[in-house]
Amino acid sequence: MAGEAPTIATKVLTGKGDRPQFVYGLGDEYEGYKGTPEEREFVWNLADSFGNSGALQLGSGNNQYNKAEPTQFPTWREANFVGGGLIYLPGNPNLDVDISVTLGGPLVEEPVVLNRNIWRGGISYGSTSHQFHIVQAEAERRLGMPYNSGEGGLEKRIEAITEKIIVQYASGRAGVCASYLTTDGTKTKIIEIKMGQGAKPSKGGQLTGQKVFPFIADLRFVKPWQDFYSPAHPIDVSSVEDLKAMILKLREATRYQSVIGVKIGPNDIMADVITVAVALDGDGYIEVAGAGGGTAAATKNSMQNFGVPTIYAVAEARWALDQLISLDPKSKNIKLGISGGLGFELGDVQKAIFAGADFVTLGKAFMIAAGCIDCNEPCYTGECPTGTTSHEELKHARNYTTPQQEIHIARVMNYSNAQAAILRDTLRSYNRQSLFTRTGERNVGPQDLIALTERASLALGIPYGTPNGTNFRSIYLEQMKGQQEFASSFRKSIANFLSQINGN
Repeated sequence: MAGEAPTIATKVLTGKGDRPQFVYGLGDEYEGYKGTPEEREFVWNLADSFGNSGALQLGSGNNQYNKAEPTQFPTWREANFVGGGLIYLPGNPNLDVDISVTLGGPLVEEPVVLNRNIWRGGISYGSTSHQFHIVQAEAERRLGMPYNSGEGGLEKRIEAITEKIIVQYASGRAGVCASYLTTDGTKTKIIEIKMGQGAKPSKGGQLTGQKVFPFIADLRFVKPWQDFYSPAHPIDVSSVEDLKAMILKLREATRYQSVIGVKIGPNDIMADVITVAVALDGDGYIEVAGAGGGTAAATKNSMQNFGVPTIYAVAEARWALDQLISLDPKSKNIKLGISGGLGFELGDVQKAIFAGADFVTLGKAFMIAAGCIDCNEPCYTGECPTGTTSHEELKHARNYTTPQQEIHIARVMNYSNAQAAILRDTLRSYNRQSLFTRTGERNVGPQDLIALTERASLALGIPYGTPNGTNFRSIYLEQMKGQQEFASSFRKSIANFLSQINGN
């Protein structure tokens, strides 16, 4: 499919009645209809756009936190953007906004520049079907975004479609071989070390035996029809030094051509983030996977009862990384990503970016755009009625014919473009032309948000009520100062490292 010249255009409906019908030429990049009334109409009516692009029910999917009782913990609805006023005038509505993000720094031969900071996270080949991966790979190629293989190997026919690839070096080493990690120079490969994931922290990778078809087993180097479980974390990593040695080994094996990232399902967020940042030695990225996620292999118990909710994880992860940057400036080359249960509330992705994330990855939302109907049938059983997370050919023939695949591809692109358009429009409200300054500092932050409840202020570290309101997180941290102990070997090594940097 890669390299073929598109011959037709796919029409994607984004509204009803007299609203504009956006037409995507296959392979063309959507630029947001800058400066036109259509773009404003597009942004104003994104709820309809989301409905037609795949997120069929806002607040649905595996984002179970949206379904919880409102008294339990905050949601992204409890934070608002501030925007411009009389003191800080809002920007030109036609402002050309750059939402690109650069991964990698001086330790990689060439950093990877992505045209937007919102993309699909890792979903393994096996947990989802071959047809699903074709749809994602082709949509991501047309958008210029990376295809993330997830834990489970990289199928050659999928690799042929892609141009930018994120391959996971997971704890079980499923599908890992020399050709998986390296590139012949024709493609961009990013290596993502998966230390954990928010949907199932302390569980490792899971794939039930009924989904381990022979071709899946061959790709993963395992036996067919047997449950596949990978360790909760790489068994050869038990300290900061071990993780740093693993990263160095991967850099040398790929001749410093690949950006290295680390995905974690955090417990002690501060300790985990600083551990990874120190091991990365000022180059690469960290993806913090909060609870609320889960695509096609996580069990319901893991998704609903494990992990730190994303709304809590992002603020503390940002705070921890900023503390390290203040002591070790080269760490500013490390980008911080967040994932887990995002993409189902209008604006939640953008609020997560303002709260501290440099980029956001989504899973279930892109699955819905690609054909998933978000039914209550457990994905991990392989009983998916649409064929999105199952491997039965009869289901694929019913839902993934060539014309249907083109529709799914267009919807994936539409969903990605809708999220990008919201972010561009939000930045215009602040008169911000880009996410990052020329020297790499963040151009947005928690100071651009306000909390509508005290608990949201505590979770996100943002003012309550007005931009000058009480910050309940700051009060809490002041009260806790001096009470935290470095109980584990990880935290002790971090404490020693930070003391050395600080000259204590």
